[in-house]
Amino acid sequence: MNNETIPNKQRALVLQGGGALGAYEAGAFKALCEKIRKKDEKGRPLFDIIAGTSIGAINAAIIVSEFLKEKNWKSSAEKLENFWKHVSVPSDIVPESTPWWHNKNRQSASRESARRYYCTKKFTYTGVKNVFTNPTMINDGKFFDMEDTVHEWLPSWITLPNVVKNIWIRYNNEPLKKSLHEFANFPISTSFDNSEPRLLLVSVDVAEGIAVTFDSYEKEKDDQGNTVRRTEYGGTPSGKLIKIEYNDGIKLEHVMASATVSLFYDYQDIEGRKFWDGGLLSNTPLREVIESHKA
Repeated sequence: MNNETIPNKQRALVLQGGGALGAYEAGAFKALCEKIRKKDEKGRPLFDIIAGTSIGAINAAIIVSEFLKEKNWKSSAEKLENFWKHVSVPSDIVPESTPWWHNKNRQSASRESARRYYCTKKFTYTGVKNVFTNPTMINDGKFFDMEDTVHEWLPSWITLPNVVKNIWIRYNNEPLKKSLHEFANFPISTSFDNSEPRLLLVSVDVAEGIAVTFDSYEKEKDDQGNTVRRTEYGGTPSGKLIKIEYNDGIKLEHVMASATVSLFYDYQDIEGRKFWDGGLLSNTPLREVIESHKA
Protein backbone atom coordinates (compact mmCIF):
# COMPACT_ATOMS: atom_id res chain seq x y z
CA MET A 1 0.00 0.00 0.00
CA ASN A 2 1.25 3.50 -0.80
CA ASN A 3 -0.06 7.04 -0.89
CA GLU A 4 -1.32 6.71 -4.49
CA THR A 5 -3.65 3.83 -3.62
CA ILE A 6 -5.33 5.44 -0.60
CA PRO A 7 -8.74 6.96 -1.46
CA ASN A 8 -9.12 10.69 -0.89
CA LYS A 9 -12.13 10.04 1.30
CA GLN A 10 -12.38 7.32 3.92
CA ARG A 11 -14.86 6.65 6.68
CA ALA A 12 -13.20 6.30 10.09
CA LEU A 13 -14.55 5.18 13.44
CA VAL A 14 -12.56 6.66 16.34
CA LEU A 15 -13.14 5.04 19.74
CA GLN A 16 -11.97 6.80 22.89
CA GLY A 17 -10.67 5.35 26.10
CA GLY A 18 -12.60 5.75 29.32
CA GLY A 19 -13.63 2.43 30.91
CA ALA A 20 -17.42 2.31 31.01
CA LEU A 21 -17.52 4.64 28.00
CA GLY A 22 -16.83 1.47 26.04
CA ALA A 23 -20.38 0.27 26.76
CA TYR A 24 -21.74 3.46 25.21
CA GLU A 25 -19.46 2.93 22.20
CA ALA A 26 -20.92 -0.54 21.71
CA GLY A 27 -24.43 0.90 21.53
CA ALA A 28 -23.34 3.77 19.27
CA PHE A 29 -21.59 1.36 16.91
CA LYS A 30 -24.72 -0.77 16.66
CA ALA A 31 -26.80 2.31 15.82
CA LEU A 32 -24.28 3.49 13.22
CA CYS A 33 -24.29 0.08 11.55
CA GLU A 34 -28.04 0.19 11.18
CA LYS A 35 -28.14 3.78 9.93
CA ILE A 36 -25.21 3.71 7.51
CA ARG A 37 -26.11 0.33 6.03
CA LYS A 38 -29.44 1.68 4.80
CA LYS A 39 -27.85 4.34 2.60
CA ASP A 40 -24.37 2.95 2.01
CA GLU A 41 -22.72 3.08 -1.39
CA LYS A 42 -22.65 -0.28 -3.13
CA GLY A 43 -19.54 -2.26 -2.32
CA ARG A 44 -18.03 0.32 0.02
CA PRO A 45 -16.86 -0.83 3.47
CA LEU A 46 -18.96 0.44 6.35
CA PHE A 47 -15.75 1.75 7.94
CA ASP A 48 -12.37 2.04 6.22
CA ILE A 49 -10.48 2.66 9.46
CA ILE A 50 -11.28 1.73 13.04
CA ALA A 51 -8.99 3.31 15.62
CA GLY A 52 -9.10 2.92 19.37
CA THR A 53 -7.37 3.76 22.61
CA SER A 54 -7.69 1.77 25.85
CA ILE A 55 -11.27 0.42 26.08
CA GLY A 56 -11.73 1.82 22.58
CA ALA A 57 -8.87 -0.41 21.43
CA ILE A 58 -10.57 -3.44 22.96
CA ASN A 59 -13.83 -2.58 21.21
CA ALA A 60 -12.04 -1.94 17.93
CA ALA A 61 -10.22 -5.28 18.04
CA ILE A 62 -13.45 -7.19 18.66
CA ILE A 63 -15.24 -5.34 15.83
CA VAL A 64 -12.52 -5.96 13.24
CA SER A 65 -11.87 -9.54 14.33
CA GLU A 66 -15.53 -10.48 13.99
CA PHE A 67 -15.81 -8.73 10.62
CA LEU A 68 -12.87 -10.72 9.27
CA LYS A 69 -14.52 -13.92 10.47
CA GLU A 70 -18.09 -13.31 9.27
CA LYS A 71 -17.68 -10.50 6.68
CA ASN A 72 -20.68 -8.91 8.29
CA TRP A 73 -20.86 -5.66 10.29
CA LYS A 74 -24.08 -6.64 12.00
CA SER A 75 -22.30 -9.66 13.39
CA SER A 76 -19.56 -7.36 14.72
CA ALA A 77 -22.14 -5.24 16.52
CA GLU A 78 -23.72 -8.33 18.08
CA LYS A 79 -20.35 -9.74 19.14
CA LEU A 80 -19.40 -6.46 20.80
CA GLU A 81 -22.73 -6.25 22.61
CA ASN A 82 -22.26 -9.81 23.88
CA PHE A 83 -18.77 -8.96 25.10
CA TRP A 84 -20.18 -6.14 27.23
CA LYS A 85 -22.84 -8.42 28.65
CA HIS A 86 -20.04 -10.85 29.51
CA VAL A 87 -17.88 -8.34 31.41
CA SER A 88 -20.67 -6.36 33.08
CA VAL A 89 -21.57 -7.06 36.70
CA PRO A 90 -24.83 -5.97 38.35
CA SER A 91 -24.46 -3.89 41.47
CA ASP A 92 -26.00 -4.95 44.76
CA ILE A 93 -25.40 -1.82 46.79
CA VAL A 94 -28.36 0.17 48.11
CA PRO A 95 -27.34 3.73 49.10
CA GLU A 96 -29.88 3.80 51.92
CA SER A 97 -27.88 1.07 53.66
CA THR A 98 -24.73 3.18 53.78
CA PRO A 99 -24.63 5.45 56.86
CA TRP A 100 -22.49 8.05 55.11
CA TRP A 101 -25.17 8.79 52.52
CA HIS A 102 -28.28 7.96 54.51
CA ASN A 103 -27.46 9.96 57.63
CA LYS A 104 -25.32 12.85 56.44
CA ASN A 105 -25.08 13.40 52.72
CA ARG A 106 -28.45 12.85 51.08
CA GLN A 107 -28.34 16.48 49.97
CA SER A 108 -24.90 16.24 48.40
CA ALA A 109 -25.59 13.39 45.98
CA SER A 110 -28.59 11.86 44.29
CA ARG A 111 -29.44 8.25 45.01
CA GLU A 112 -28.14 7.15 41.60
CA SER A 113 -24.88 9.10 41.98
CA ALA A 114 -24.36 7.54 45.39
CA ARG A 115 -25.06 4.06 44.00
CA ARG A 116 -22.46 4.52 41.27
CA TYR A 117 -19.93 5.89 43.75
CA TYR A 118 -20.28 2.99 46.17
CA CYS A 119 -20.30 0.39 43.38
CA THR A 120 -17.07 1.80 42.00
CA LYS A 121 -15.52 1.70 45.45
CA LYS A 122 -16.62 -1.87 45.99
CA PHE A 123 -15.29 -3.14 42.65
CA THR A 124 -11.89 -1.57 43.34
CA TYR A 125 -11.68 -3.82 46.39
CA THR A 126 -13.38 -6.98 45.14
CA GLY A 127 -12.44 -6.94 41.45
CA VAL A 128 -14.75 -7.72 38.52
CA LYS A 129 -15.03 -11.37 37.58
CA ASN A 130 -14.23 -11.21 33.85
CA VAL A 131 -12.08 -8.06 33.91
CA PHE A 132 -9.66 -7.86 36.84
CA THR A 133 -8.91 -9.53 40.15
CA ASN A 134 -9.09 -8.05 43.62
CA PRO A 135 -6.01 -5.91 44.33
CA THR A 136 -2.65 -6.90 45.66
CA MET A 137 -1.19 -4.51 48.21
CA ILE A 138 2.50 -3.84 47.58
CA ASN A 139 4.47 -2.24 50.40
CA ASP A 140 6.92 0.41 49.25
CA GLY A 141 9.71 1.22 51.70
CA LYS A 142 11.57 3.76 49.56
CA PHE A 143 9.88 6.82 51.02
CA PHE A 144 9.54 8.37 54.45
CA ASP A 145 5.74 8.21 54.71
CA MET A 146 5.92 4.69 56.06
CA GLU A 147 2.98 4.66 58.43
CA ASP A 148 -0.62 5.73 58.29
CA THR A 149 -3.49 4.88 60.59
CA VAL A 150 -6.39 3.11 58.91
CA HIS A 151 -9.43 5.38 58.82
CA GLU A 152 -12.71 4.41 60.41
CA TRP A 153 -14.64 5.09 57.19
CA LEU A 154 -13.19 2.10 55.34
CA PRO A 155 -15.97 -0.28 54.17
CA SER A 156 -16.54 -3.38 56.25
CA TRP A 157 -15.37 -5.73 53.49
CA ILE A 158 -11.81 -4.34 53.70
CA THR A 159 -9.53 -5.84 56.31
CA LEU A 160 -6.18 -4.17 56.85
CA PRO A 161 -3.82 -4.03 59.84
CA ASN A 162 -4.09 -1.03 62.14
CA VAL A 163 -0.90 0.40 60.73
CA VAL A 164 0.07 0.02 57.08
CA LYS A 165 3.10 1.12 55.12
CA ASN A 166 3.14 3.23 52.00
CA ILE A 167 1.16 1.07 49.56
CA TRP A 168 0.96 0.57 45.83
CA ILE A 169 -2.16 -1.17 44.56
CA ARG A 170 -1.82 -3.60 41.68
CA TYR A 171 -4.56 -5.51 39.84
CA ASN A 172 -4.23 -8.57 37.61
CA ASN A 173 -5.92 -8.26 34.21
CA GLU A 174 -5.65 -11.94 33.23
CA PRO A 175 -9.47 -12.26 33.39
CA LEU A 176 -9.78 -9.55 30.74
CA LYS A 177 -7.22 -11.29 28.53
CA LYS A 178 -9.23 -14.50 28.82
CA SER A 179 -12.42 -12.61 27.94
CA LEU A 180 -10.78 -11.11 24.86
CA HIS A 181 -9.62 -14.54 23.70
CA GLU A 182 -13.25 -15.63 23.86
CA PHE A 183 -14.54 -12.73 21.78
CA ALA A 184 -11.73 -11.99 19.31
CA ASN A 185 -9.44 -14.04 17.10
CA PHE A 186 -5.74 -13.16 17.12
CA PRO A 187 -3.62 -12.19 15.31
CA ILE A 188 -5.62 -9.58 13.40
CA SER A 189 -4.24 -8.75 9.96
CA THR A 190 -6.13 -6.80 7.33
CA SER A 191 -5.47 -5.76 3.76
CA PHE A 192 -6.35 -2.64 1.83
CA ASP A 193 -6.50 -4.65 -1.40
CA ASN A 194 -9.19 -6.88 0.12
CA SER A 195 -11.29 -3.89 1.24
CA GLU A 196 -10.79 -4.85 4.88
CA PRO A 197 -10.90 -2.24 7.66
CA ARG A 198 -7.64 -0.87 8.96
CA LEU A 199 -7.21 -1.40 12.71
CA LEU A 200 -5.17 1.20 14.60
CA LEU A 201 -4.42 0.85 18.32
CA VAL A 202 -2.64 3.53 20.34
CA SER A 203 -0.35 2.89 23.29
CA VAL A 204 2.50 4.70 25.08
CA ASP A 205 6.15 3.68 25.14
CA VAL A 206 6.89 4.33 28.82
CA ALA A 207 10.66 4.74 28.51
CA GLU A 208 10.37 7.23 25.65
CA GLY A 209 7.16 8.95 26.73
CA ILE A 210 5.77 8.84 23.20
CA ALA A 211 2.48 7.65 21.67
CA VAL A 212 2.82 4.52 19.54
CA THR A 213 0.37 3.18 16.93
CA PHE A 214 -0.01 -0.50 16.08
CA ASP A 215 -1.37 -0.98 12.55
CA SER A 216 -3.08 -4.03 11.03
CA TYR A 217 -2.15 -3.01 7.47
CA GLU A 218 1.05 -4.18 5.82
CA LYS A 219 3.87 -1.69 5.39
CA GLU A 220 5.74 -3.42 2.61
CA LYS A 221 7.02 -6.74 1.26
CA ASP A 222 10.43 -8.12 2.14
CA ASP A 223 12.87 -9.58 -0.39
CA GLN A 224 11.06 -12.94 -0.26
CA GLY A 225 7.67 -11.34 -0.86
CA ASN A 226 6.49 -11.78 2.72
CA THR A 227 4.25 -9.18 4.32
CA VAL A 228 5.92 -6.79 6.75
CA ARG A 229 3.84 -5.15 9.48
CA ARG A 230 5.83 -2.80 11.60
CA THR A 231 5.51 0.07 14.03
CA GLU A 232 8.39 2.48 13.67
CA TYR A 233 8.94 5.65 15.62
CA GLY A 234 11.76 8.14 15.94
CA GLY A 235 12.01 11.61 17.41
CA THR A 236 12.25 10.00 20.83
CA PRO A 237 14.01 11.62 23.81
CA SER A 238 16.73 8.97 23.61
CA GLY A 239 17.26 9.67 19.92
CA LYS A 240 16.64 6.04 19.01
CA LEU A 241 14.75 4.79 15.96
CA ILE A 242 12.58 2.02 17.37
CA LYS A 243 11.06 -0.75 15.25
CA ILE A 244 8.55 -3.32 16.45
CA GLU A 245 7.50 -6.00 13.96
CA TYR A 246 4.35 -8.11 14.11
CA ASN A 247 4.16 -9.55 10.62
CA ASP A 248 1.36 -12.00 11.43
CA GLY A 249 -0.87 -9.15 12.60
CA ILE A 250 -1.97 -7.42 15.77
CA LYS A 251 -1.92 -9.73 18.77
CA LEU A 252 -3.55 -9.68 22.17
CA GLU A 253 -0.44 -8.10 23.66
CA HIS A 254 -0.85 -5.05 21.39
CA VAL A 255 -4.46 -4.61 22.50
CA MET A 256 -3.44 -4.91 26.16
CA ALA A 257 -0.60 -2.42 25.61
CA SER A 258 -3.25 0.13 24.68
CA ALA A 259 -5.46 -0.78 27.65
CA THR A 260 -3.02 -1.21 30.53
CA VAL A 261 -3.85 1.62 32.91
CA SER A 262 -0.76 3.03 34.56
CA LEU A 263 -0.11 2.24 38.24
CA PHE A 264 -3.04 -0.18 38.50
CA TYR A 265 -1.56 -2.81 36.17
CA ASP A 266 1.94 -4.02 35.39
CA TYR A 267 3.49 -2.78 32.18
CA GLN A 268 2.71 -4.67 28.99
CA ASP A 269 6.02 -5.95 27.63
CA ILE A 270 6.52 -6.17 23.85
CA GLU A 271 9.94 -7.10 22.50
CA GLY A 272 11.61 -5.90 25.66
CA ARG A 273 9.88 -2.52 25.67
CA LYS A 274 7.30 -1.48 28.25
CA PHE A 275 3.93 0.00 27.30
CA TRP A 276 1.09 1.68 29.16
CA ASP A 277 -2.41 2.86 28.36
CA GLY A 278 -2.63 5.04 25.24
CA GLY A 279 -5.01 7.38 27.04
CA LEU A 280 -2.02 8.95 28.78
CA LEU A 281 -1.10 10.80 25.57
CA SER A 282 -3.84 10.21 23.00
CA ASN A 283 -7.20 9.25 24.44
CA THR A 284 -8.98 10.28 21.23
CA PRO A 285 -6.73 8.89 18.47
CA LEU A 286 -7.83 11.25 15.69
CA ARG A 287 -4.27 12.45 15.14
CA GLU A 288 -3.11 8.86 14.60
CA VAL A 289 -5.90 8.26 12.08
CA ILE A 290 -4.84 11.30 10.04
CA GLU A 291 -1.13 10.44 10.20
CA SER A 292 -1.73 6.79 9.24
CA HIS A 293 -4.00 7.79 6.37
CA LYS A 294 -1.11 9.70 4.83
CA ALA A 295 1.39 6.83 5.15
